[in-house]
Order: sequence, then C-alpha cells, then structure tokens
Amino acid sequence: MNLKESGWVFNLDFFMYVLLGCLHQSGSKMEKLHDQENLEPLKAAWYALENNFLDYTFNILRTYAFIDHTKEINSVYALVPILVYVFKKGKIKLSDVEIKKMVKWFFYSQIRNRYISQLPQKLDKDLGIIWNQENPFDKLLNLIEAARRLEIQADEFIGVGVQHPLAMMNWYFKSKMQGVSLPA
Repeated sequence: MNLKESGWVFNLDFFMYVLLGCLHQSGSKMEKLHDQENLEPLKAAWYALENNFLDYTFNILRTYAFIDHTKEINSVYALVPILVYVFKKGKIKLSDVEIKKMVKWFFYSQIRNRYISQLPQKLDKDLGIIWNQENPFDKLLNLIEAARRLEIQADEFIGVGVQHPLAMMNWYFKSKMQGVSLPA
C-alpha cells in the first residue's frame, strides 16, 4: 500500500518515534537512532514495518475503528504505541479481543487528547507498558482515566469552539459503530 495515496500522511518525526519505540522501547532520546550500530537494526525494523506491519495496522484501523486517513486523527502519535505493539507481536496476528481493546484505547486517546502535550514523556511511559505488559491497552486506558475521567460530561461542551464537540461526537459515534462501550 502506498501510504500517502491511501490517505495516511506522516512526517519523518512520526516514523522516527515508531522506529525508536520498536528498537529502544522509548519515545525520547532520539540520539539512540543516530548510533552507527543502529544502522542494520534500523534497516531491519523498517523492512518489517514496511512489508508486514504498516498495511496490517492501517487495515485494522479502517475495518475496526473506521479511520480512513490521518485527517480524521487529532494526533497521529497515538498510532505509535499501536504500531510498536503490532511490531512486538511479530507475525502473530492480533486476536479480536486485542483489537477491540486497542481500538477502545485509541478512541479514548483521541477524545482525551493523550498526545497533545509532553509527547516524548508520554510515549516513554506508554511504550514501556507496550513492551512489558501482557494486556497493555488495559493499562494504557487506565493511564488516560487517571489523568481525566473517561465519562463525557455536559460541562465539557461549555465555552469551547464548535470543532471540539463535533470531533468528540465523531469518535463517540465511530466507537458505537464498532460496538465499543464509551461512557456518554
């Protein structure tokens, strides 16, 4: 799949974070990728992503999260933990339960703007969970809930521009199409 032609447009930073997460389980310390010893592992990781995991992941997002392109996402960096998780699993396909948990976490990461600020620190924490937990998306959802309640309250719509409620409703309705229970 040609990502750009398919609507998945990313900058170089995005792929650097993905590679950093795949190789070093980190979202900070970009300098780790600059070491000459990383050249072959970088090539191998990129080859695996390009030939095995990017298409697979974006097809999951189209099918289960109803995401057709990056214009629908408020922060593409929410895709970094997902891609790293798929990379970690290797050739093992995700189960329906894993996909549903991943999609639910993704919806909440969008509704609650998980990666709008403190990107490297949040990726460090989240990628550590991806690599070290058996059910990482449960734990990642708990992190979002610890920062801000999951239930959407009426007062969240007071004094905000029209785009905010429309974006939130978009994610809410997409979750309902998937059968994911997001508290209203």
